[in-house]
Amino acid sequence: MIFDLLIKHGTLVSGEGETPLDIAIHDGKVAALLTPGQDIAARETIDAGGLHVFPGIIDGHCHMRDPGRMEREDFWTGTQAAAAGGITTVCEMPISIPPVYTAEILQQRAETVQPRALIDFALYGTAGFENLAEIQGLADAGAVAFKTYLHPAEPGREKEFTGLICPDSSSQYETMEAVAQTGRRHCLHCETNEMIVMFTKTMKASGRTDGLVHTESRPAVCEDSSVALSLAIGGAVDASMVICHMSSAGAVQLVKEAKVRGVDVIAETCPTYIFLSDEYLVDFGPYAKNNPPLRSEENRQQLWEYINDGTIDYIATDHSPWRPESKDGGIFTANSGIASFDMFMPLMIDAINRGIIGYGKAAAMLSEKPAEVFMLKEKGHLKPGYDADFVLIDMNGEFVFDMKKSYSKAGETMHIFDGMKLSGKIQSTWVRGTKVHENGATVAPSGHGKFVRPRS
Repeated sequence: MIFDLLIKHGTLVSGEGETPLDIAIHDGKVAALLTPGQDIAARETIDAGGLHVFPGIIDGHCHMRDPGRMEREDFWTGTQAAAAGGITTVCEMPISIPPVYTAEILQQRAETVQPRALIDFALYGTAGFENLAEIQGLADAGAVAFKTYLHPAEPGREKEFTGLICPDSSSQYETMEAVAQTGRRHCLHCETNEMIVMFTKTMKASGRTDGLVHTESRPAVCEDSSVALSLAIGGAVDASMVICHMSSAGAVQLVKEAKVRGVDVIAETCPTYIFLSDEYLVDFGPYAKNNPPLRSEENRQQLWEYINDGTIDYIATDHSPWRPESKDGGIFTANSGIASFDMFMPLMIDAINRGIIGYGKAAAMLSEKPAEVFMLKEKGHLKPGYDADFVLIDMNGEFVFDMKKSYSKAGETMHIFDGMKLSGKIQSTWVRGTKVHENGATVAPSGHGKFVRPRS
C-alpha cells in the first residue's frame, strides 16, 4: 500500500508520554504507527526530526459570534487564529443571533459557517427555561453539548441569549433534568447573580474605577455558591455536567469532593486563569476583564495543583472576541471576555518546557479528555482509525506574540499577551492529513473544516 503521507523521525506525544514513532496517513486518517526506520512508500514524506508530534488540540469552549455578530469574529478569522494556536477542532458556544435554541437553527448555523471554517467544528445547543421542549431535538440534530447561564444576559445582548438562561433554582432543576435525558454534557456558567449585583453596587458607590474592582465585584463566593447548588441539583437528576471556566480554587475543591460522592461532573478551566492573575487587571484594566474574573496569584497556583492531581479534567480557551471599542470604556462598562485562540498551545508548550506540566498530562487535557467528554470518537488520539489531526512543534524554538499579526478580529484587544516571549514554537497544524497552518501563515482554503457530531 502506498500511503498519502508519512511523518518520519518525530516524537509522538500521547497521554502516556513521548514515543519515537513514524506516522502513516491515508484518506485523512492515521493508517499506522511504525517503528522508525521502516521502509514505507508514501506520496509525501515529512522529516519531523527534532520535532514533537502532538495530537490536534480540541477546544471544548469558544465563541465566534458568527452569524449575527461577525464584526467581532467570524468562522474564517476565528478558525485561522485557532489553527495558529494548535487547535484542530473547536466546540463553539451557541451565542449568536439567533442563538442555537432549535434543531433547525443548529442545522442552519452549521451550513452557514462551514464554508468559512478552516478547521473542524462542533456546535453547542442552548438549554434554558425558554426552550425546554427543544432540547431533545437539538441533541438529535447533533448538538455536541448544552450551555446554560445562571445569570441574566448583559443589557443590550438579550437577543444573543435566547434559550440560554435559567433565572432561578427551579428553572435550573427543570433544565438540568431535561438535558440529563439526552445523554449529552450540560455545561454551566456558574456565578450567583444576586451577589454580583450587591457587590457591584458597593464597588460603584466606593468611587473606585481601577481594574481590581471587577474581581472584587465578583468574588469567589459568587462562583463557589453557584457551583455548590449546581452540584446538588446535578446529583439529584443524574446530570452529566461540566462546570465551565473554573477560576476559583474553592469551587474546584467542591467539585473534587462531589466526584468522590459519585457525581458525574467535569471541571474545565482556561489559559487565562492558570497563566494570568488579577495583577493583569491592575496593568491592563478592561483588556483583562473576564467572567468569572482573574483571581489572586495564590489562587492561580492552586489551580495548577488541581490540574496535576486530576481534579481539573481539561483546559479550553473560552475565546471571547470583542472589538477595541467594546473594551475602551471604564472597567464597569467594558464588555467581558478575552481572545486567546492564538496563545493556547504556545502557553502550554512553554509550561511543558518549564516543568509545570508533563507531555502526557498536556496531551490528555488538551486532546484526549475533550474528545471523550464531547464524544468526538474520531478525534483526540493519534492512533490507527482516528482523524490525522496533529501539530508539529519545535520545543527548542521561541515564540513571540504580536497582536497586530493575529488572524482574529479581536487581535487589537490582546494587549495582555502582546510581546509575550515563550519557549517552543508551533511549526505546523494539520487537520485530517491536510496542512492548514505553517510558520504563522494559513496554507489551506476556507471550507476545509467540517461539521462534526458526537457519537455514543
